Amino acid sequence: MSRAEQNCMASKGSKNLTPWVRSLLTGSPVFSDFQKVKIWVLGLALLLAVFAWVNAIKVFDLNIGYFIAGTALFVILFVTSTMRKTQPGHACWITGMALIAIMLSAYLIVSPRLDFETEKKMTGLSMIILIMITAGFKIKKILSPFIALGRGRFWMLLHIYSGLAALLFLMFHVNFKLPIGLLSNGLYYLFVFSIFMGLVGIFLQKVIPIRLGDLNVEAVYEKIPDIVKEMRDQLKTSLVLVLDNRHFSKILVGFCEHEIFPFFEKTEPRSLYFFSITAGLSEKLHKFDKVALFLNDTERKILLKIQDTYIEKQQLDVHRSLQWVLRQWLWVHIILSSLLIVLITYHVILIILY
Repeated sequence: MSRAEQNCMASKGSKNLTPWVRSLLTGSPVFSDFQKVKIWVLGLALLLAVFAWVNAIKVFDLNIGYFIAGTALFVILFVTSTMRKTQPGHACWITGMALIAIMLSAYLIVSPRLDFETEKKMTGLSMIILIMITAGFKIKKILSPFIALGRGRFWMLLHIYSGLAALLFLMFHVNFKLPIGLLSNGLYYLFVFSIFMGLVGIFLQKVIPIRLGDLNVEAVYEKIPDIVKEMRDQLKTSLVLVLDNRHFSKILVGFCEHEIFPFFEKTEPRSLYFFSITAGLSEKLHKFDKVALFLNDTERKILLKIQDTYIEKQQLDVHRSLQWVLRQWLWVHIILSSLLIVLITYHVILIILY
């Protein structure tokens, strides 16, 4: 790659510091349905606002069931119009979830209803079954080397939507009110936060691999420090002539000692790489341009080789940063889910005993 091309790439990177945010707002292939989503969300907000206004002025006596049914119907219309062809798997599962919500909302709307204690037992039992199904994804991963239990994608979709269905039953379980008591409150917030972290994980697993795909370097997370160490050793070996040969200018020697070698001492994960894989790169390459002005042709060739290695190492830092986010999210999700299962088990034992 020529020097002009490298400068052009750096300039483009500096003008687009947050590409994934720009993609989110404009509707790129990563978020191909986002423009339609914005319109549908505004429409749903308008529908719920009309429901609230009608209920406030007592035109009709609307309970929570009407709001749930309206939202579910809106979701079905959205899925049918935007996701049916592009994402048929998710469209099928979301439609099923919406139909379950409509059936539950119909029960809320009609009268008479069962007493609240009976409803709590029914919804509680439904939640336990759904949580067991959700946990089946982990069991499937453990047993997959020994037993063929179907496609992983099916189990992943089952994991996602059984968890969301359990959240829906939780709302009915507490009658759409905050529970009373320390354990009940803890269970409620832990349940909601676990589902939220699961949705965050879906977002991360969709966005981060695409971000990493824009890089020219591929690396396994555990091997990145070793790769950086090997690059540092090779760089020092190739630059020993620069440091020992007095024919080279002090500018190049000083630049290597103060800017290059410290950068290769270790990986440098940064949160900014989540927003832009070129964060800070243009400023770093600008230092190379300034140094090149004071070097001769031979030294410039050496500097260009150093710059290529520098960019490669920066991309390894991006890999380290983004893969770290995915790994930490997974640990948080597993810990929260495990704690949730333990507390639910304790909650059920208390109900049986007392």
